[in-house]
Amino acid sequence: MGEAAIGKSSMRAVIFKNTMPDLTRRLTTTNYYETEKYRFFDGANALSVVDCGGQIDFFESYLSDDGQQMLFAHVSALIYVFEAKKLDSTGRPLADSLQYFCRCLEALQKHSPNAPVFVLIQKMDLVDNDRRQSTFDSWVTALREVAEDATWSAYGTSIYEDTLYR
Repeated sequence: MGEAAIGKSSMRAVIFKNTMPDLTRRLTTTNYYETEKYRFFDGANALSVVDCGGQIDFFESYLSDDGQQMLFAHVSALIYVFEAKKLDSTGRPLADSLQYFCRCLEALQKHSPNAPVFVLIQKMDLVDNDRRQSTFDSWVTALREVAEDATWSAYGTSIYEDTLYR
């Protein structure tokens, strides 16, 4: 989950479909959500991945009572994605971005309380090398402030680097 145009579908294409990162620009916008099953280990196991469109209208529907029951029940793990450079004029993450994250955490806690949460600060390759750590730290600090009771792990990622796989 995450806001629109931050690379969620691109990450899925690179990881699960072996798409070259440069070719992900051809992907279209995810409307509402898409579910795909990926089989591995000779087809004996499957992983269902739900790619949720990040437009505000979609978020509101996901967070409605019916949407929560449909998307947040029986979740094994939540991966929430932020764009590294989506900061306000003071260098802090946008309040609306943080609010949607908190609302998703609340829905997850209600319907799948044991699911781990992974936060990906995506597009770190667009941040100057000398500012990457401080940008990542700004995100982690802001997330801790708004989601202090939740347990989550954060990682800086890029589809152009091996950070998606480490």
